[in-house]
Amino acid sequence: MDVRAGGRQSSGSYQYTLRSDDIDLLRLWTQRLENALATQPALTDVDSDQEAKGLQVNVVIDRPTASRLGITPDLIDTTLGNAFSQSIVSTIFESRNQYRVVMEVDPRYAEGPESLRQVHVMTAAGERVPLTAFARYEYVNAPLSVSHQGQFAASTISFSLPEGKALSEATAVINDTVARIGMPASIFGSFEGTARNFQSSSSNQPLLIIAAATLLRERQETVGGVAAPAGGGPEASEPEEVSLPAGGASPASPG
Repeated sequence: MDVRAGGRQSSGSYQYTLRSDDIDLLRLWTQRLENALATQPALTDVDSDQEAKGLQVNVVIDRPTASRLGITPDLIDTTLGNAFSQSIVSTIFESRNQYRVVMEVDPRYAEGPESLRQVHVMTAAGERVPLTAFARYEYVNAPLSVSHQGQFAASTISFSLPEGKALSEATAVINDTVARIGMPASIFGSFEGTARNFQSSSSNQPLLIIAAATLLRERQETVGGVAAPAGGGPEASEPEEVSLPAGGASPASPG
């Protein structure tokens, strides 16, 4: 059974994480790196944790038209906030408790983007101007969630190894691919989990080999430095053999 050390839950056995303070740039280059790695024979099951298929509606304001109508961006933000969120308009104080008065639009009129057609902005002159008179809305894809590692937004690419391929070969391929596609300096990547532990152990391996070789040499020098007794020197006396009488009696002392 494979053992996974740390990292995020993913479909692959190993992970490579990209981090950046620009979410849009991170999404773009995560997809480019994933596509580039998917063509490498040293990797398999290449996938990312990006969930960028959420639906989002952007309101695009025609600023010159809004300015001619006397409508400012702050006024538009306030109107949309009142239409699609809650706002505290008052507080009721009693002897022991206080209660917030919350204003919101009936949920039936805020169920979808089509509700924007019914939004009107009240100008400083007291005129009601439809939102569609100076703005339009468009559908775009947006991430359902954004992962973070430290203080940066993060996106993780997971991968596994084909049969007969080593992790050292896979890490070299990923590093070469990152350099080849020209990833900007504002995005930086690192191996995580098991792949990171492998890199750490690989970087320490030369030191371990040197330490083992030094220890082996010292042991050889210690063994080779023990002097054997000279050939003409006195030989060690052999121990005398003492026989005990039957019955366990002590031997008689010499007379």
